[in-house]
Parts: sequence; C-alpha cells; structure tokens
Amino acid sequence: MDSPIVIAPASIPQEQALNSTSDITLYGGAAGSGKTYTLLITALRFMMVPKSTGVIFRRTSKMLDAPGSIWQEAVVMYTTIFPKIKIRDREHEVIFENGSVLKFSHMQHEKNAFDHKGGQYSFVAFDEATDFSEMQVMFLLSRMRNANVSYTPQMYLCTNPNYHSFLRKWIQDFYLDPVDGTPITARSNIERYFVRRGNEMIWYDKREDAEAIYGTGPTSGIRSFRFCSAKIWDNPFLRDSDYLSNLMSLDRVQRLIMLEGSWTARAETSGYWHRTHVEIVDFAPIKVKKRVLSADFAFTVKSETVPDPDSTAFVLMSKDEHSVYTVEHVHTMQDRSHNVEAKLFQLAETFGREVIYTIPCDPNAAAAQYARDLQRRMAEKGFTCKLVKPVKSKLVRFQPFASVTEARFVRVVRGDWNDAYFDQLEIFDGTGKYHDDMVDATSDAF
Repeated sequence: MDSPIVIAPASIPQEQALNSTSDITLYGGAAGSGKTYTLLITALRFMMVPKSTGVIFRRTSKMLDAPGSIWQEAVVMYTTIFPKIKIRDREHEVIFENGSVLKFSHMQHEKNAFDHKGGQYSFVAFDEATDFSEMQVMFLLSRMRNANVSYTPQMYLCTNPNYHSFLRKWIQDFYLDPVDGTPITARSNIERYFVRRGNEMIWYDKREDAEAIYGTGPTSGIRSFRFCSAKIWDNPFLRDSDYLSNLMSLDRVQRLIMLEGSWTARAETSGYWHRTHVEIVDFAPIKVKKRVLSADFAFTVKSETVPDPDSTAFVLMSKDEHSVYTVEHVHTMQDRSHNVEAKLFQLAETFGREVIYTIPCDPNAAAAQYARDLQRRMAEKGFTCKLVKPVKSKLVRFQPFASVTEARFVRVVRGDWNDAYFDQLEIFDGTGKYHDDMVDATSDAF
C-alpha cells in the first residue's frame, strides 16, 4: 500500500497565511520562507471548493516558463496529489475534477490589468508581488467575485522585501521596526483595515473604527489586510541547508534584505545620489546669493488608460555665500495645463519676485511656443522667468548636482515631501525606467 501524501504547512507563518480570512494577505518578508509552496497549498484550499476560479500572476511570461517556476512547481505538486486533474500547459491552466479552474498568468504592462476586466475570480495571487504596481493589484481586487462559491474571495501577495514597492508603504507604520525596517514578530498576522480614497490608503486597527466613518456592508469600501512575516529559520527544510550558508555570505545590505527581511535597507552603491549625503534642516536660509524655482511640466491626469502618468514637479533651491545649496520646497501634481499654470503663479506669488523661475522649452515648435507665451505672462506679472532647453541627457544634467551632494554641500528643508523626493533621486539611473520629474526640475534649478 502506498504511503499517503501529506500536504500541510511546514511552519507557523505558513499556517497563519493558509488560515487567513483577510481580504488581502501579504506573506513572506525574507528569502527561504517557502513562499511558492505556501501559495500553492493556499490555492488548493480554495480550489477544493467546486467551481472556484483562481489566478496566480508573475510579471512576465518568461517568469512563468523558467525552470523551477511556480507553474512548473504547481504541475508537479498537483499531478502528484490528483493524478486525474487536467493540465493545459499551453494555457497555463489546471482544471480540477470538481470543476475548479486555476490559471497562471502574466501582467507585464500596467495596461494588461484590463485584460481581466471581465474576469471573476474567487482567488487571486501575486508571486513576487513587488514586481507589480499598486494599480495592477488594486484593479484585480475589483475582479474578485464568484457567485458559484459560498466563501468570500481573497487575495494573496507573496514576495521578498523591496524598498521601492508600494507594499512597503502599506506595512511600514505598523508591521515594521522603525529602526531597521525588519518585521516586528509580535505584530505578524494581526489583521488591520483600510479604506481607499483616491490614491490614499486610510488605515484602522479596528473594523469598528472604520465602520463608524464609512458604514457597514459591501458599499463601505472597508477591506481587511494582514502581513504574515516569515524568514528562513521558520522553514525546517531550509534552515540547516546550504541555502542558508549562501544567504549568510551576502554583503551587509543584501543580508539585511534577504535574511532579515528588511524593507528599508537598500544598496548604497546603486544610483548616483543618496539621502545620507544631505543634511536635513528645519528652516530655509535667510541670506542667499540666489534662489531659483524650476518646473518640469507633465499635463497628464491619472486615469484608467494612463494609470501611472508623469507628474509636474516644482523644485525651489537656493545657494548661499558659502556655496551651500538648499532644496527648500518640492511640489508635484498630476493635472491639466490650466491647473498646473495656476499652481505656478500661486507659488510665484508665495516665494516672491526675487526668485528666478525656470520653465522647460522643448524642441518641438508647439511646446516652444507655449513656453515663450508662459514666459511672457510671468514677466507681465513682474516675475523673472527663464527658458531652459535640455540639450544634454538627463543623466549628464543631473550628475553635477549629485557630485555636489556627495561633497556634502546640499541641505534639504524638512517636509512631508522629503521621502518621495529622496526615493526618486535615489532610484534614478538615467535609463528612463522610473519617473524622473523631480530629478529634472532639480537639475534645472541647480
């Protein structure tokens, strides 16, 4: 008689994730915590209910078909347990005998989220969720419904830490140690609640507190969330393996990320600019040799067709008699031209006529004509406005400011915009993969 096959969680964090009843469950936090295994056995929990519909995403199709991918792991695991299930390899689908269907899909571009506009899923999961954007995750959350099952649809996010991911912002204030960004063990698996208003997540520790403001029922928009943190030491199959030795041999920053699960650690050698090189001050200098406010325009509004547009950025910078540069104020907005113009004139009235204002003058004729007209209107109101023609690459323009920063001649006034500003300047690498609106405005101001 063959030995029975036992499929079960191998650790307490895996068990917590498997038994989660939250709308969204984030599992992982470090390498070797068994994220793929956890995701596949969690999917079975839902697929064992007849007529369930599930989907597991990787960012690209190559990630789905790579050796050792989650699709290949799923085929091996599921055919071992259920010899009669149907595997549709070309479509990356597993069809269970009870009629449940689990699909493995990719979503390389943000617009690919709309490929699922007509989808109805009772289980949605993202493998290496930090590879995806917040828009992709939240859009799929709206596709979670299935009238054929009795349970409430759920979403699972499995990933290693990534400082630049939106997920860090979801968990940082509650689940992470404020010093090193590692998960607080005592807060793992605690359920919290959020309501999304526009692009803002409003968090609550108790559902009653959220319901007191937004009401009850499905129309309230209240969603439950939990973070189940895990490390390699929680995984009995890897904690005494060569894999642990490999993680132990990583450099300090990568060891913090991959071994300790830090969401705030990042390699100091990446990028051209680092926040550790600037001094944070409470006030702008009073006596300066020159003060400049530079604008980088992007007249685009966030929408379904343009879910993550560029932003208009305004950067106010000054230089004192000791050649110390101070970034005094940064403002970004995603809006149409008339509102952007209104903001420019508002900032000009606020900062005064001794400030020099710069606006970009792009090569094409229509943009150049617009810039000259805006310059004229600024001048008629008594403001000094100069046109900046970006004749060099973005990286070449930014490197002088990065060099002065590294030499410790840059200060930044403390403000609620600091983190977003620092994040963009640190991730900028000149490749165009990331937004660089504040980078360009900074280069122009410098």
